[in-house]
Amino acid sequence: LTPEDEARIGQLVLAVGRAGATPEASLGVLSGVGGWRRRGRGHRGHGDNHGNSTYLRSDVTMFPGFSGGPLIDAEGRVLGINTSGFRHASGITIPSATVSEVVETLAQHGRIRRAYLGIGSQVTRLPEAQTAKLDGELAGLESGLLVVSIEDDSPGAAGGLLVGDILVGIEGSPLGRTEDLQEQLGSERVGVAVDLTLLRGGEPAMVSVTPTERP
Repeated sequence: LTPEDEARIGQLVLAVGRAGATPEASLGVLSGVGGWRRRGRGHRGHGDNHGNSTYLRSDVTMFPGFSGGPLIDAEGRVLGINTSGFRHASGITIPSATVSEVVETLAQHGRIRRAYLGIGSQVTRLPEAQTAKLDGELAGLESGLLVVSIEDDSPGAAGGLLVGDILVGIEGSPLGRTEDLQEQLGSERVGVAVDLTLLRGGEPAMVSVTPTERP
């Protein structure tokens, strides 16, 4: 399997499938390497996600039976698994790196685990006086995540988070949107302590929280 970062826009690709008794193929060009934001995971403040969010787009015609088949480059390497399950989107391929990660997780745990903090949050703009107190990758951050609720006996409560805290970073990576938190809290975070940078009373602070598996 070839990681998606080896895929190049403009390269020839071949989709293979079998709708009936004989296999079929469709030739095209890789037209995009992009990403999406995960949705539909409950409250947007409960960051949970699995794998990366990259996808491959091509102009290959996905005939019936192609979903679940491979997308192959000119050297015969598998770039990913094709899918027709996205509405209004043809020629979408799940990269092989993502497929491998999912397979490994299923082999180890028998299911896809989702990290869980047990908090509710909403985006809030940060005053310049507060952003000036942040440094590193967080310097100049225009928005953060205001903690609006914390579930009893949750990892967030155990870690010392308070309603009114503004989350601005996790392990040094900025948190300007709820999707950022969702992406950072993948299955690999379950049971692993993470450092959350936040603003409390207008001053930078840091707490360590250990996400659990989402119930």
